[in-house]
Amino acid sequence: MPGLLVAVSSYAQEADRIVFKFVDAEVAQGGTKVFRGVEADPRYFRNILVTDFDLLKKSDDYCTATLVGPEAVLTAAHCMVDGSGGLRPAAVQIDGKNWDLACMRSDRQKTDWSFDYLLCRLKPPPNAKLLPGDMFFDSVDTRPVTEDEPVLLVGYGCESMSLDADRQIVPGPKSRSFRIGDEKVAKASGASLAILINSDGSEPALCPGDSGGPLMTGITTKSQEAERSVRGINFSVAGGSGNVKYRSTVVALSHPVFADLLKAWRAANPGALVCEIVGDPAKDHKGRCL
Repeated sequence: MPGLLVAVSSYAQEADRIVFKFVDAEVAQGGTKVFRGVEADPRYFRNILVTDFDLLKKSDDYCTATLVGPEAVLTAAHCMVDGSGGLRPAAVQIDGKNWDLACMRSDRQKTDWSFDYLLCRLKPPPNAKLLPGDMFFDSVDTRPVTEDEPVLLVGYGCESMSLDADRQIVPGPKSRSFRIGDEKVAKASGASLAILINSDGSEPALCPGDSGGPLMTGITTKSQEAERSVRGINFSVAGGSGNVKYRSTVVALSHPVFADLLKAWRAANPGALVCEIVGDPAKDHKGRCL
């Protein structure tokens, strides 16, 4: 299996909870990352969640997540798996208070990590304020992507990485770096589970810390304010072959296993909404929270 974007082996020693913050609160302390000459504007990514840097500076547990509804968070299951195969406790810090996350994954993920979907419900503590009134949510989009389709990748915590002589990943330094990057799909077909993105230069498409972050369409680094949807979840990166230096893998939301998880999550969380692209693509294909 390609190298996951977080070091899962560390979870056996660190069973403490994972704490996320909204990216505009976390990045404000350290600044954005200029990636391939482009700087991310946190105003357009306020619904992106990143792991608390201060709590994890001695660990490799950097992950990214997306708010896809007033109480719904989408990320990678491997971000939460502990050493025994269960899920670690997790929370989102809002106004200094921890809102617990109750998470659900597919049974398929327990035996095959490629099915890396995790949907969580955000649970406010007693007397907590509501989310900011101007908060927005991304919509999940279960249409399959196509080869050569332009996409935007989002992630946090990684500055750089390299390959050793055997083309194995060598992680680089980590910081409060929020990264976005324009890419093109190298391989994807129909309801395929994996979306592959190849990089032939010094910068990989994905980097440790990007796990769980969204693959988006409809938006580019030059139009960060554009309408967008989430088509996949960042999963892994590995050394490539030939002219491909890095091969990044994203788990597609078009796979039937994600549709099954979404249905099960809604049944288990009545009243909680997930925003989803619905309707006729030729007419009114837009996000609605259902």
